[in-house]
Amino acid sequence: MTQYYLAIDGGGTSCRMRLVDDTGRVLGESQSGSANLYLGKAVVLPHIKQCLEDILQQSGLSPHIYPHTYVVAGMAGTECPTPYTWLYEYFGDFGDFTCVSDCEISCIGAFGGEDGALLISGTGCIGWAISNRKNYRIGGWGFRVSDKYSGAWIGHQALHYTLDAYDGLYDSPLCDAILQRFDNAPNTIVEWASTATPADYGAFAPMVIEYADKGDTIARDILHRAGHGIGQMAAHLLTTSGCTKWAFAGGMSAALTAYLPIEITEKMCPVIEDALDGALILAKRN
Repeated sequence: MTQYYLAIDGGGTSCRMRLVDDTGRVLGESQSGSANLYLGKAVVLPHIKQCLEDILQQSGLSPHIYPHTYVVAGMAGTECPTPYTWLYEYFGDFGDFTCVSDCEISCIGAFGGEDGALLISGTGCIGWAISNRKNYRIGGWGFRVSDKYSGAWIGHQALHYTLDAYDGLYDSPLCDAILQRFDNAPNTIVEWASTATPADYGAFAPMVIEYADKGDTIARDILHRAGHGIGQMAAHLLTTSGCTKWAFAGGMSAALTAYLPIEITEKMCPVIEDALDGALILAKRN
């Protein structure tokens, strides 16, 4: 009987899924909406179901394969205090189901199943290392209390500077451009911030990068601090885990690499595979 492996990458932005057989042949892939466990069953489960239905349709297979399918789900929000037993119940008919952090499968994929440390800076920011099958983590506790040096943090810093620039403390084309987006009214920024999400703040990160490239001192200061902070996180993760190499991923990684301390870039290596590959490695290992 053919054995199947189902990989799930449930992130804050989207849910991705890939099904392969025991020869490694990809039978189907799909993507749907956010699958952060903090959003709860009502939001996440329909996205998982949609992906699975799409994959079955692509592959021409049926639910009859479930007892012969090993599933590894790497999900954002595994530290969520609200129980997510519903996820295990949904996959109860499958041959095996394992749920881990989405960062863990990203780290496994980044190093092709070998030991290493991974820093991810996107809307949020987290570091994850695996050494001798032991996991190490730094950051990633959410925008309100953590996630420094992320896209959301960069946007947040830019808005801080913008209000200071309005008060006359700085002269910055970046701050002028941001202020124009709010009709040059600081009260509008305050009102917007009362309901802004991390993604809303992160939407200003590309502006910071753009103006840093143009030589804006405020923009460069923000990115220099972000790069220095990422370097500190990477160095700490390498020290605590005993890993000798690290990789940098996420939407902010390309822009921030130029701002990393030289001594930490010497230990960088490219990402080998993605999070779904990492989940498949773990599924076959289990």
